Amino acid sequence: MTFRNRRGRAAAYAAKHEDAQLYEILQRQRRRRHVVSRPLLGCLLLLWFFRKSVLLRSTSNFRAAEINFSNRSLQQHHHKLFFQQPVYGPETAVIGKQQQLLVLTEDGKLVELLVDAKNKKKTNASTASSNTTVDTRIVQELGIGRPLGGRYTSHEHTLYIADAVLGLTRLRQYTDTQSRVELVANMVTVLTEDGIPYESPLRYVNAVAVGPKTGHIYFTDSTDLAPPRIRKDGKYVWDTLYASKLDLIRGQVTGRVCEYNPRTGHVRVLADGIHFANGIAVDPVHEQWLVVAETFGSRLLHYSLSTTTAPLKPSEYLSPEILVDADEMTGYVDNVDCASHQGTTYCYGAIVNAFSPIHRLLVKLPSFLEQMARSVLWHLPRSLAPPVVPKYTGIVRVNMETRHMDYIQDPTASVVQMISGVTVHQNRLYLGSLTNDHIVVYDLEQELARSEGK
Repeated sequence: MTFRNRRGRAAAYAAKHEDAQLYEILQRQRRRRHVVSRPLLGCLLLLWFFRKSVLLRSTSNFRAAEINFSNRSLQQHHHKLFFQQPVYGPETAVIGKQQQLLVLTEDGKLVELLVDAKNKKKTNASTASSNTTVDTRIVQELGIGRPLGGRYTSHEHTLYIADAVLGLTRLRQYTDTQSRVELVANMVTVLTEDGIPYESPLRYVNAVAVGPKTGHIYFTDSTDLAPPRIRKDGKYVWDTLYASKLDLIRGQVTGRVCEYNPRTGHVRVLADGIHFANGIAVDPVHEQWLVVAETFGSRLLHYSLSTTTAPLKPSEYLSPEILVDADEMTGYVDNVDCASHQGTTYCYGAIVNAFSPIHRLLVKLPSFLEQMARSVLWHLPRSLAPPVVPKYTGIVRVNMETRHMDYIQDPTASVVQMISGVTVHQNRLYLGSLTNDHIVVYDLEQELARSEGK
């Protein structure tokens, strides 16, 4: 079938009819240009309604924890590290081979923060909030992808990187200028219930963790929606945030947890059915469990690991235990990390923002209206996508022995905003972000002493 534009259709019509008839047709077309089509009008009205709904108060069935506005611990005891040279979107802080502080950036660079002794002493202070500007050094250019999560493993002296575009990648001897990015996996072998294998693409690899005992690499594949390429500030970048918005609007659970075995080179699926599988952390002592952040399910999930290394059928996938449920969560949990302190293991989840008013409204609608609204929002152009407005950020902390949980937070996001990454090292939290131009350092000594004294 051939499609013509308006001018082409008018020319074809003119070849068969009188000029007067053509003139009348063109006049009607000119008048229609000033009329908004019904589908477009419906989309605009629905968008206006959703934007107005920001002013509405949640009254019923969106499960969420009440925010304690008197808890301003993240505001009061943090330190911001700004960069001398521009560095954008450092979501994950990585602790390197010699305890260097590294970040992965929006434009695909591995950057070292050159924190001198004076700044280290200032960074370690926990009495008041302050800012420091530090110099940086580009360690490696990682290529065209968008690195999000990263972890260094002494098993192979290798830095593993979760790249939302390329897949699971790695850098051997990353300090060597001759080192090059290796693609570990952009596909995973999946079994049907009948045991038939097929290859499934990894569309949005997000976070990575390294098993302390086996050296196995655990990583998340957030969704089957790949991030689009856009032009921003004169350069092309991958819009991972927009892809996550689409996944939230669509409402399908396509996130997975995968495992890579460096000895065999095999990649397998451990769990699926996760609504945007985001951060992942492994038991730092015995490697007996995983903690996974389900961002749009607003939960922290706990998976017990088995000793089998064979590919799993869907009925054999790991079943989650809910570590923190949606009605205990104050916002969208993003990345996670776990570490031991004086024999007790704590897990930390970065909460990037409060729940979206649109999300709150969608789940209140009857099923058919919800699907209709999701369909309309899905087809809106990117320029009309609702913006992300910082309203809350914080860290949810879980004692893995007692399952007691508490929050380190900025309840209004007035001082600290859009924290999406967390790395624990030497009783400090290094908090990264997809959107900020700095990282936040939070000292845990006072908080841990206070929680253990309760």
